[in-house]
Amino acid sequence: MRYIFIAAGAIILLIGVVGFVFSFPALRHVLSDAAGIQQSTLGSDPGLSLHLVNPDVTLEEALANGVPNDSRILDSRDGAERYLVLKVGHALGPHIVDAAVSTMGAKPIVSFRFDTAGAKIFTDITSKNIGRKLAMVIDNKVFSAPVIQSPIFGGSGIITGSFTVEEAQDLARKLKNPG
Repeated sequence: MRYIFIAAGAIILLIGVVGFVFSFPALRHVLSDAAGIQQSTLGSDPGLSLHLVNPDVTLEEALANGVPNDSRILDSRDGAERYLVLKVGHALGPHIVDAAVSTMGAKPIVSFRFDTAGAKIFTDITSKNIGRKLAMVIDNKVFSAPVIQSPIFGGSGIITGSFTVEEAQDLARKLKNPG
């Protein structure tokens, strides 16, 4: 599936399972201080965590030769794809201050907003990993794994995809109350 990502006034076309469209406040500036980034290990933190897709080993190589110790294979939300992701990532679930369901056209979407620290972490991750795939993981399922095209500034966004209203409501609940 193809999704359009709008970032800092530029339109970027990506291919992924679920798309993220980020909106930005009027004040845009780079926050690249890595202090305070909370690391996450897969399965240890409820809610949203971000994990890079392993850049050194393909899924096919891992299936044939064994999964590297620093990685784990995860299924996509709908089970249609599998990803080899690094176990250590960044827990952003605790930094989500709001999540809600609305519609874009006739399709349900989930909007969310990070606190200041979460926005700073997300900006830092996307600034340092341009050209790499970033898996957005909830409940050990990959909801999206787009290639980072440019740093993403700001603290709010929307998750689009082909989910039902009930699935979107469940996702919003998981984002707001990850426990």
